[in-house]
Amino acid sequence: MEETGDNTWGHLASTSHFGSPSVVSDHITLRKEDIGSEKYKNYTHASHCMLYAKNNDKAFGIYKRRATILMHLRFDGMIGFPGGLVDDGENFLDAVNRELREEIHLDTSKYPIEEEHHIISHEEPNTQLCLHFYAREIEPEDLHNIEKNCLNANEFGEEVMGTFRVPLYTMGGGHRSRQDVPTSDEDSLNDNASVYSVMSECGSVMVEGTNEEVDEQTQEEVFEEKLKESIDGINQKSAQGRTSSLESVSKAFVQKFIPDFILDRRLTLTDGIERCLRKGRGAEQASAANLAALLCVQLGGGDECGLGGDGAGGSANQAFRDLRPVLTILATDNAASYPARAKCCMALGLCSFVSNGELQDVVELMCTLENIFWLAASSSVQASNPEAAVLYSSALSAWALLLTLMSPHDVYSLMGRQMDRLVLLLSSSYLDVRIAAGEAIAVATELGRAYDADFTIGPKDCDDDENLLATLHELATDSHKYRAKKDRKQQRSSFRDILHFVEEGIPPDVQVKFGQEMLLLDSWCRKKQYDAFCQVLGPGMNLHLTENYLLREIFKLGERVTLLNGAMYKASKLERDAVPEGMLLYILTEA
Repeated sequence: MEETGDNTWGHLASTSHFGSPSVVSDHITLRKEDIGSEKYKNYTHASHCMLYAKNNDKAFGIYKRRATILMHLRFDGMIGFPGGLVDDGENFLDAVNRELREEIHLDTSKYPIEEEHHIISHEEPNTQLCLHFYAREIEPEDLHNIEKNCLNANEFGEEVMGTFRVPLYTMGGGHRSRQDVPTSDEDSLNDNASVYSVMSECGSVMVEGTNEEVDEQTQEEVFEEKLKESIDGINQKSAQGRTSSLESVSKAFVQKFIPDFILDRRLTLTDGIERCLRKGRGAEQASAANLAALLCVQLGGGDECGLGGDGAGGSANQAFRDLRPVLTILATDNAASYPARAKCCMALGLCSFVSNGELQDVVELMCTLENIFWLAASSSVQASNPEAAVLYSSALSAWALLLTLMSPHDVYSLMGRQMDRLVLLLSSSYLDVRIAAGEAIAVATELGRAYDADFTIGPKDCDDDENLLATLHELATDSHKYRAKKDRKQQRSSFRDILHFVEEGIPPDVQVKFGQEMLLLDSWCRKKQYDAFCQVLGPGMNLHLTENYLLREIFKLGERVTLLNGAMYKASKLERDAVPEGMLLYILTEA
């Protein structure tokens, strides 16, 4: 039988991995001035270009086309833009112009791609690939001629299987896009995910062929069934599918408090998370670490008696014991991506806080985090990498969260050695690191003064305290034009509060309203704890403050507000004042 060549890459094997779909979060945006740096000289480079023409004609006389964009079907069955790898001796522009000639027979003497057409460049560290993207606008009539001429390209039928236009309009029923549904990264799901969305509980579940809403119990069953499918998807073969499953489960954990459901599947979840952390890359590891934190928050809040215990709360401790080793290994692995390591630091800090373990374990973890964020104060090449800022700030924030678990006496002793190093981090080039350092100083100062009202920064026989106040004042009034306006505003706002506390003893005064209740953040320790949970729970924070026993105990919110004990919240103050005491029982009974 004749050899067909199927199931082998042949001479294409050396570049086959460059054509595989990658997770977008694995791509690091390159600054223009860094593109030609020494670091990327040994990378493989690729240049691609989008040709488009603005077009306000209407399809079917109804839908505005907005623009005509040319894409093509590649030899490997994927859809992409014209372009390819940069050959030896070529620059990025030479390469993209050559590829356009070969793949779509473009006359680059008439339509050259030049530096002004450059849009963005990305680095993909896992494959050591740099991608350079260009876009050029063409007149509609010219684009039509280019489209017809594609059949004459040298690579047509070999590398390029066909050229087509991408529709940008929105049809009835929401096809191609939904204008009435949020489309932010936080609210959208990957259309290519191999798992179902678990967010169906957010809308009405309809009976097929009718307009009647399914009852609440049926909605719960549908939600749980889809969540089970997503949990099973964590162990599938596709890396992209595993990442999508991890993200879907995380969204469910954010939007619903379901500790009993999770308790029955704890081992399955911890095994899946551990496997993704060990064998995954980039975004998959980051998503797995994020889910680890949410798992402990859910399980830790399932014990009505508080932290720990024999129920779901005790399972949070066990889940963290199972996941701590791999989270620690990844957080300290210099070969792993910075976003994944940052998520691991966040998960380590929050899970340790939730599990309420032994002080020795907490101190050991704090030392691990210190070894990470102290690098931000060094002059090493790694410390000067902008992508590392998210790692340093996450490690420092997790460290400050664990600091709130320590006694004032322990903090007082610790800060005599560490505070001067924290002050150095206030001079970091990165906003997130400066703010994290400032908040850590505020937490340490608050706890130190709880032990000794005369607590000062560093040894009492030096002027470290005055140096700190001068630095905080400078950051609180910073007006340097070389910083982005948004960064200056955020920095001034954060450091004004920090300065007021360190200098004058004025604590934070933040009120958080959720449902019928109010949470007062009147200390830096409490604010740090609240911010840590917000970072993981995001839009689900209010729901968990209402229902999660763990959060209610941490923030001293008392028993959950039910219909009966919350009845008086629904009445206005004027109405409550007008009700005679003898009528109170009747009102509560009727409610």
